[in-house]
Amino acid sequence: MTAASEKRLGDLALEAQALGIDVVAVTNAALRTAIDVAQRETWLEKYKDALRAQDEWIDMNGHPFADIAAGQLADAAKKG
Repeated sequence: MTAASEKRLGDLALEAQALGIDVVAVTNAALRTAIDVAQRETWLEKYKDALRAQDEWIDMNGHPFADIAAGQLADAAKKG
């Protein structure tokens, strides 16, 4: 981050505070969201082969709980 962008960031924080915005709460919420997204992407990447294999197995064999499933799972299992 350059000095110019840090000043702009500081200006934004000051403007937000002047408007009564809780800068810490907003920052924490944004960080939580960014962390959650990054963790999900990491998890999906780590397990993509297993997830793909599971999907292929279900495509070939049908969903193992199709006969007892309810709701959206049952609809998806029937389309199989």
